[in-house]
Formats: sequence, C-alpha cells, structure tokens
Amino acid sequence: FELVPGQTRLTRFDPPGAGASAELTVAAQVRNPNPFGVRLGRVAYQVFLAGREVGQSEIAPEVFIEAGGQVPVRFPMTA
Repeated sequence: FELVPGQTRLTRFDPPGAGASAELTVAAQVRNPNPFGVRLGRVAYQVFLAGREVGQSEIAPEVFIEAGGQVPVRFPMTA
C-alpha cells in the first residue's frame, strides 16, 4: 500500500462545538510484487495522526491484482 499524494480528500469537517469530527477519503495504490495474481478481499486499517489513533475501519474492495500489477483503492475514514 502506498498513499497517493494529492488524492486524499477532506470531505467534511465539523469543528469543536459542532461535532468535532472530520470525514476523509484516503487514496492508496496497492501493488502486487508477486509473480502471480492475488485477490484483495478485505482490509482492516487504523489511522494515526501525531502518534495518536484517530480512526479505524475495514473495507472490502474485492479486486484482483495481476502479477506485478497495481490497483487504486480508497479508504473512507471518520476521525
């Protein structure tokens, strides 16, 4: 997994007093270095900012990655 610069988006921000939360879409590129294809069925993830966990979730992209290939994946997150 590699984050894609410029592709992560803040989709909603509620400042303190109005919910104190943020919704993001994190963009990543998933690479398969193997000489065979693999299926990416489920990914559990945690997000840390300044050493503090701000979110965790799971996605099920259900994509097939060819040998030596790559696919884009987006992770929704609320922090």
